[in-house]
Amino acid sequence: MQDRLQRYVADRDYALSQPLIKLQIISSATLSKHTIEIHVRFSSEDEGFQADDDAKYELKIIKGQGQGMSWKIKPGKTYNIGRVASADICLPYDNISKKQATLYFMPDSKITIVDEGSANGTFINSDENPIKGSLELKIGDQIKFCKTNPVVMTLSEK
Repeated sequence: MQDRLQRYVADRDYALSQPLIKLQIISSATLSKHTIEIHVRFSSEDEGFQADDDAKYELKIIKGQGQGMSWKIKPGKTYNIGRVASADICLPYDNISKKQATLYFMPDSKITIVDEGSANGTFINSDENPIKGSLELKIGDQIKFCKTNPVVMTLSEK
């Protein structure tokens, strides 16, 4: 399989106006055990790169796996949280569902969280029961994914 893949890549000459990204698979034995998702976005030079400098909020893991990791959050956007690599906020831990929750940041700075039917639940602050439907969040709220060995995040203003 690896030889065929390398031959396929080597035999193709693509004319790209963007940089070429090369992917090399070291061991074909891993192909049957793992799935790799690669998301690439090319933008024109006119579009430029927009940094997260205008982000108004920060979501940070304060307890559990990934402690210290943080994401800059902007009003007016929706953020998917889950174990899959395609999630906007990827938490690749066993106790996190593939599609754990979604954060909706309205332009008026209203923030809502929805549990997406996760197996281990999404909890807010010290609530004993997982959220059902949607719940409005406030700055300083703690979002806890799973009761046992939870990943706890907090939402703060930047």
